[in-house]
Amino acid sequence: MNQCQLMGRLVRDPELRYTQDLTPEDVFALKAVAAEISQEIIAQLNLLIEWEDRYKLGLLDIFRQKNNRQAAI
Repeated sequence: MNQCQLMGRLVRDPELRYTQDLTPEDVFALKAVAAEISQEIIAQLNLLIEWEDRYKLGLLDIFRQKNNRQAAI
């Protein structure tokens, strides 16, 4: 069972989450998916923090850029 199938199976069968019906391979696959999702969330949060820092330092002025684009139209 691949990772997508396993996640779909867990979504469709909430009771499966609380049973020992998962094979060791399924558990390993779930841990791998969880690690991938966690890394993606961390990467997105780091990007958000970076943009927030740029904005606070005055390196990025979203509102001025937006107004300049609207004025150009």
